[in-house]
Amino acid sequence: MAKSLEMVEKQTHEVLYPAPKAILQGQQATRRSRIGYQQMEPKLLRAYQFLSLLNRLLLTQSQPTKLWGVVRRNRPRSY
Repeated sequence: MAKSLEMVEKQTHEVLYPAPKAILQGQQATRRSRIGYQQMEPKLLRAYQFLSLLNRLLLTQSQPTKLWGVVRRNRPRSY
């Protein structure tokens, strides 16, 4: 019985011994990811704002009524 308990304790120690190091590495990687995201967030916001503005400009440029009005004014009149 004592031998069995010793073996279980040894196996448990082998499994759990590296755990604190792995947990620390995971926490450090999470911290780096958060910092990277925080630095990227303002850039993404600026890109989103630029793309939204570009989209609005393109939509107002391609409205059919405006294009049709330009085309009609430039066509020669037929008599």
